[in-house]
Amino acid sequence: MMYSPVAAYEQDFKQYEIPEKPSKLTTQYIKQLVNIKDEMEKEILHLNLSLDKLGVGLKGSLLDKDGFPRSDMDLNDVASKRHRIACLQNDFSSLMDTIQNYLFELHEETRANNPNSQVIDIKPFDVESLYNEDEL
Repeated sequence: MMYSPVAAYEQDFKQYEIPEKPSKLTTQYIKQLVNIKDEMEKEILHLNLSLDKLGVGLKGSLLDKDGFPRSDMDLNDVASKRHRIACLQNDFSSLMDTIQNYLFELHEETRANNPNSQVIDIKPFDVESLYNEDEL
């Protein structure tokens, strides 16, 4: 899940290191993962804003009206930012799935270790039970 640069222009990007899962899940470990997720979100937002400032965003054309590469911007920079956003979005999605699974696992462990905890059984709302057939 850790992004590793493959090109020289990507060396300036931050590297996110996901810590190894401990033998026993803790809220502290999940908070670390959430902090990494927040940093990824900030970087994605910053990169999107910089592309929007150039007027191309993620999908804008890098060609002028005659079909030639635009000369008013650094096309390699735009391409590397778009690539970085795509990689971060993939890593972000994977990290969110991991956090969700760990939260489920942590709650299950907590429930199993605390047999006195109450489990609330929520049933779907039954609209028909609100009305008598005579009133309709």
